[in-house]
Amino acid sequence: MVSNTSMVTDPFEEYLEETQLVEDTAMPPHPSSMMEVMRHNKPEWLYILIGSMCSIVMGASMPVFAILFGDILGTLSLGDPEQVRSETNFYCLLFVVVGIVIGFATFLQTYTFIVAGERLTMRLRGLAFAAMVQQEIAWFDDKQNNSGSLCARLSGDASKVQGATGQRVGTILQALATLILGVTLSMYYEWRLGLVALVFAPAILIAEYSFEVLQYGQVEGNTKSMEKSTKIAVEAVSNIRTVAGLGTEKTFHDNYMMELQPAHIVALRNSHFRALVYGLATSISYFAFSACMYYGGQLVEQEGIPYADVFKVSQALIFGTSSIANALAFAPNFRKGLVAASKIFQLLDRKPKITDPKGFPDDKWAADGHVSYSDVQFSYPTRSGTKVIRGLNLEVRQGQTVALVGPSGCGKSTCVQLLERFYDPISGSVGYETRMGDKGIQLSGGQKQRVAIARALIRNPKILLLDEATSALDTESEKVVQEALDKAKEGRTCITIAHRLSTIQDADVICVIDKGVVSELGTHSHLARPHIPNCVLLTMSGLPSLDSCIRGLAERFFSRVQASSNMIVSGIGDYDAPGHPYRRIRDGVVNRTPSSTSPSDLGVESGESCETGRGGQIARDASQ
Repeated sequence: MVSNTSMVTDPFEEYLEETQLVEDTAMPPHPSSMMEVMRHNKPEWLYILIGSMCSIVMGASMPVFAILFGDILGTLSLGDPEQVRSETNFYCLLFVVVGIVIGFATFLQTYTFIVAGERLTMRLRGLAFAAMVQQEIAWFDDKQNNSGSLCARLSGDASKVQGATGQRVGTILQALATLILGVTLSMYYEWRLGLVALVFAPAILIAEYSFEVLQYGQVEGNTKSMEKSTKIAVEAVSNIRTVAGLGTEKTFHDNYMMELQPAHIVALRNSHFRALVYGLATSISYFAFSACMYYGGQLVEQEGIPYADVFKVSQALIFGTSSIANALAFAPNFRKGLVAASKIFQLLDRKPKITDPKGFPDDKWAADGHVSYSDVQFSYPTRSGTKVIRGLNLEVRQGQTVALVGPSGCGKSTCVQLLERFYDPISGSVGYETRMGDKGIQLSGGQKQRVAIARALIRNPKILLLDEATSALDTESEKVVQEALDKAKEGRTCITIAHRLSTIQDADVICVIDKGVVSELGTHSHLARPHIPNCVLLTMSGLPSLDSCIRGLAERFFSRVQASSNMIVSGIGDYDAPGHPYRRIRDGVVNRTPSSTSPSDLGVESGESCETGRGGQIARDASQ
């Protein structure tokens, strides 16, 4: 049983009653955090661990470089040349060792974090797509879940998550290691000088925090703006023929640029602030260096501390503050990664309103084909005020063929969708005016065609092009629309493509196209005259393939005609042979010889017509 829609045997009915229907409540923004992102990256924990350790080693290299550089400066100030040479060689060897270690650590950090990040992206894309296709059909009807937004989530959000993990994490760990080790070494060599340098650290941290607060709002706005603009772009490109036909290219371009404008303005404003903060963080490093040199000079003069220690302390802290500034430059990507992760996690946590049951009651169970609609009432979730099905009662027994007929938009297709459990029955009221929805998903085929005709007429065109304009309409709707089209044709150049004779009877000129050329030209009454070849009548009747129909008719008559006439036919496959039935029918001449038989002998009852298309006939005169 599909909710209250279809009736099956008792075991399966009890089985489907266990299906859970989850209430679709408005979900708050997902409280995404770094730990949650790392939880989804847990299978790559070994890569992340190795990359993190290498990042710490790389971060420690900068303070170590400051210490070695300070020592070698002190060595160069020695008076003994031999001692200077020996100690200089030693420190040069240490620089080589540090370079090898840093090079190997950089390789491992880059490799491991890239692998972990790419695997996380692939995993999130797979999970997001699986979550999308498992949602109920009503979820896709929501304009927020249009094709453009969903494609943007799959392609963009999953890759942006790498901004909150991978190499971005390595950059943060590297900066922290540099700062912590730099402060530690500064306190070890000269704590008074270290305290002077640390005075400037809070200014950098305050600037970073302020930037993060503003950056979150910008990233959130940019994401929504890009989704809206992507929706417009996808809709325009996927329906480019309609856009070009209506001449609305500029309209779509203006709408696209209008959706991008707010995010563009915010990005420009925040870029100024970002540049200011980054420049301030860089300047503070030099301010700290200046203060350290000034106070260090006083300590060297008054207390005689080694000036190499002054250089070690100042350089170690300068490297620490600079690393914070470098990490700050990656803050936008980090914030974008967290926002993108939040949206993906929100999708993964959403439970569809209609879920599949966990198991099957009996492997030997088989549906008996008995379907029952019992007092079904339904309205689409996106149009809760419009009741489509109102108290439908219908029973279809096993083996029956039931046809659903009615005007466009009456709910015929909805009955089938309920049976397939695309939706569950709900209640509502009736109304005519309705929103079309994304790509017209809330309109039936006939309603879409009428909207397309209205779009063409509302522009008051000089030339009207109609390609099967009423093919998707029922008889009653076709009559109404055809009357409107007849009025719209007045005073306009009109080119109509049609298979129904009723839609072109009033045409000034009818052109019969055969094999890419105009084979006949005239009015409806002219082309219907007896002297016109029957192939014209076949074309006007809406035959899908004129040549194949004539060949089939020839094959049908071949055996009896060949036996009762004087025709000389080289073979049924030689359609252009003289006297072949196909050639004679194609040329509009089916003459009887004195020995020819009656129509009934040819397998055609007297007065029988060959029906094709919608009511088309092949005119034949067996007595000619």
